[in-house]
Amino acid sequence: MHNYFLAVFASLLFLSCQNIGSKPRQQNVISAEQLPDTIASDAAANHSVPSSVAPELVEGMTMLSGTYRIWEETDDPTAMVDSNWLEIFTLGSAVQVQPLSYHIITGFDDCAGVNTKTINTTNKSLVFVKPGKIKTGVKNQVDRSKALLWPGVKTSFSFQGANYSLEGTGTINGSETFTDDTKQTYTFHNVTNYALQLIDQQGNAVTLVSEESFNDTFIELLFVGDLDGDHLPDFIISAPRHYEEERTLLILSTERENGKVKAFEAARQFDC
Repeated sequence: MHNYFLAVFASLLFLSCQNIGSKPRQQNVISAEQLPDTIASDAAANHSVPSSVAPELVEGMTMLSGTYRIWEETDDPTAMVDSNWLEIFTLGSAVQVQPLSYHIITGFDDCAGVNTKTINTTNKSLVFVKPGKIKTGVKNQVDRSKALLWPGVKTSFSFQGANYSLEGTGTINGSETFTDDTKQTYTFHNVTNYALQLIDQQGNAVTLVSEESFNDTFIELLFVGDLDGDHLPDFIISAPRHYEEERTLLILSTERENGKVKAFEAARQFDC
């Protein structure tokens, strides 16, 4: 589902442990997208707009598929998730939400020297979520042709008759260019003091993502659409802070109020 921009170096260095996680704090290692020349050449640039409140991160409401190291009982993914949970997964060009049906595989992590449990489904899973405001069914999504919103990149979209924009802000400290086997060129930026803001047609802004820095990773939009049935856009965002982490943020419109955002965080570590 993703094109991983770290394949050039991270996958070579950490292939042996990339499927091993730690706590079920829990999402998706990142991406690659060809960038406009105007952005790719904009190294050491500072792109900022008036700031809003950073999102409140909430753990325990979402989880990722994958392997978890069992350091203690609370690390066991089956201690947290059950068949009452929902799974959000890609289905062609849409996303589907349905009751979670999973299987568990036990194992041992030679790198860490601890037992593991892997929780998987047969779907291209984005995230598991505790039942609540999200409605089951097929969800259409907004075009994500600009899934990587580097500082200075802005994209607009319409949803349920209203216009919105997403804008990345922050500082680009340097850039590197990579060429894949198909001779396609990609640019990766070293970004600090990053924020992703959602701006409505009245000019009101809320911050969906706020990170001081990234270690060879970046954020990626995975889904923009209505998950909770209120006709306002919800978001699933891949936001690992370093290359040995999967991390997803689930942001519902029903959890945005007075300029404040709650982001349900799922993360999984696979350092060695």
